[in-house]
Amino acid sequence: MVYLTLKRLIPRAIIIVTEQIKYLQRYVLDKGAFETAGFGLEGQLVGVDFPIVPGEGYFIFMKQEVLDFQ
Repeated sequence: MVYLTLKRLIPRAIIIVTEQIKYLQRYVLDKGAFETAGFGLEGQLVGVDFPIVPGEGYFIFMKQEVLDFQ
C-alpha cells in the first residue's frame, strides 16, 4: 500500500501548507521520539518526510487559529 507523504502533499495543498500550517509531528513508538516536518518560506519540506497513515494520530501546529479546520 502506498501512503501519502508530506512531500507528496505539498503540491496538492500548497496554500494551506505554507500559509496556515507551521509544522506537523508524529510519535514513533520504536524510537520513543517524535518526528517533525515543517515548511520553509518557499514551501519546501524541512525535516522528516514521514508517511501519513490512516489510523495514526498527528499533531498539527498552526501559524494562527483556524476555525473549523478538519
